[in-house]
Amino acid sequence: MSAPGFHTLELARDGAVMWLRLDRPARLNALTEETFAELAAALSAVDADPDVRVLVLTGNGRGFCSGSDVEGLAERLGCGAAEQVERLARIGREVVLALHGLPVPTIAAVNGAAAGGGLSLALACDLRIASADAGIALGYTAVGLIPDLGATYFLPRLLGLSRSCHLLWRNARLTAAEALAAGLVDEVSPAGEFHARTAALAAQVAAAPRLAVRLGRIALRRGCEGGLAAALEVEAVAQSLCLQSADHRDGVRAFLERRASVVGPRLGSAEPGADRGASGRRE
Repeated sequence: MSAPGFHTLELARDGAVMWLRLDRPARLNALTEETFAELAAALSAVDADPDVRVLVLTGNGRGFCSGSDVEGLAERLGCGAAEQVERLARIGREVVLALHGLPVPTIAAVNGAAAGGGLSLALACDLRIASADAGIALGYTAVGLIPDLGATYFLPRLLGLSRSCHLLWRNARLTAAEALAAGLVDEVSPAGEFHARTAALAAQVAAAPRLAVRLGRIALRRGCEGGLAAALEVEAVAQSLCLQSADHRDGVRAFLERRASVVGPRLGSAEPGADRGASGRRE
């Protein structure tokens, strides 16, 4: 059942993990204006929920997301394909910014076909786990387009420039194993174990110290985008905050006492600064 007010997706929290499922299985969860609007609302709800520690983005049925539903838009709007794609891209940019800007770690659970803009949504997440029977297609050059929805930003950071061009210009279609080898996904799970493996990964991330996860994520991103000096400054501020956290104090005591640390999710409680970046702003 879709979440209240949603028609094209489902949003449900399981403990500290929020599951966001695209729910148009008959069209392989293709993206429409309605889907983008609902995604924006769902991501806003995730951002506002202090008990969420991980977001999992996935799809219902046999597809993760097949990209923009150009055919569906043509039926409703009666305009050309180029105009439809451009309109969807404008709306989708806000969703990608919201997804990438969430303060919690994000996992794309690629349960089936991921193509075009659907692949871009997966790339905007921090981690990607794929079912062994999933397939990935860039698909842009086949219709005379360039990657959009942030793919031009994420692809070269994941793969490097030349490998990104190689996959793009060949209009590559990859199996899950090939996507893993290329660096597009981080883990491949047997199809029958996919949901359990995804849930276990999400639970493991959720159980890690909240402040260290969030500030470490910010620092790693800044390290990718700036020079060494800037990265060292961000590290210093983030580490200073971590040193003041209860998780760090317990971890040190556990090490000295040779026992297991008790750090983990404490729903409803947040360390000072956990939702803010090293600059003090919410990230």
